[in-house]
Amino acid sequence: MWVHPALPEHPITISGKDGDDAQKYQIKDVRNALKKVGEEL
Repeated sequence: MWVHPALPEHPITISGKDGDDAQKYQIKDVRNALKKVGEEL
């Protein structure tokens, strides 16, 4: 699970093992979460 400190109520699950490449939809989810954090700050 990936959780941004400024947005702990919206965790993102990233499947796979450490060192694996993230899937495109996972990258999109992380980008959207970071965008949301920027809007709320």
